[in-house]
Amino acid sequence: MRKNLKKLLKTLANPLVISTLGIVVLGGIFLKLSGFSFPPTKKPSWEWNQLHKIVIKDKEEVVLEKKNNYWQVASHQNLPADNNRIETLLENFKKIEEKELVSENKNKFSTFGVDKDTPKITLFFPEKEISLVVGKYSFHRNGTYIRFSGENKVFLINSNLEEQIKNTAWERRRLLESVSYQTKEFTISQKGKQKSFSRPKEGWQEKEKDLLYKLDFLEGKKAFALEEVSLPQKESFRVELVDDKDKTTKIFFYQQKGEFFAKKEGEEFIVSLRKEKYQQIQKDIAALL
Repeated sequence: MRKNLKKLLKTLANPLVISTLGIVVLGGIFLKLSGFSFPPTKKPSWEWNQLHKIVIKDKEEVVLEKKNNYWQVASHQNLPADNNRIETLLENFKKIEEKELVSENKNKFSTFGVDKDTPKITLFFPEKEISLVVGKYSFHRNGTYIRFSGENKVFLINSNLEEQIKNTAWERRRLLESVSYQTKEFTISQKGKQKSFSRPKEGWQEKEKDLLYKLDFLEGKKAFALEEVSLPQKESFRVELVDDKDKTTKIFFYQQKGEFFAKKEGEEFIVSLRKEKYQQIQKDIAALL
């Protein structure tokens, strides 16, 4: 250790090293006093945080709009959009900046699946619109062929963009997250009966745990605006959850003409549930009452 320290001190004492360090320090002071600044890092040519509208035309037209920093499905009653799907879509869009030119020959458009002039995607920024013709996905090259509307250049981007835009269900269908880990109290109500439960120190009992597990990540198969569905005046049963931060969440369950629905209090949409999911939750509630 001492030998290494002596060696370092000897090196620093070298006149050449002292001179070099002096030049570096003086150079830095000079640049600071002269107002010199290094060139800024190159900004992306696409300002994705400014993107406020997306139009997708595939089997049907989907319009996604960003309002108050939240994405909505404007083409479907302004329902809240699925955040996970939106984030995945945006990540795929960002790969356009790393596009690879593969052809400029108009006669080869059909080879890449970009021969149709109708754009499949239009991106709206504050001062510009960008339309993309989305072509085939190449398994060999692990990417999607695209062409900007009105241009002959065909590019390859490292993304399965074609697959991303096929599914038209952009609405948010999830009502709950991981409630079994967060709930400290819950109340269930069905057919005039009501019962409340509090989490003991040793944790939830088996029947209580089963219900909460079934509510974990409660998601419907489809989402609707409230005015699209005619519901009974009274719910079939309900669950009221209180988490560790004392936040209360109420979920109402309905059955109507062989269809099954769930709604979260305060949300402007409702989701349809699979029959099996609905009946499993209903059975667990009946076992606890």
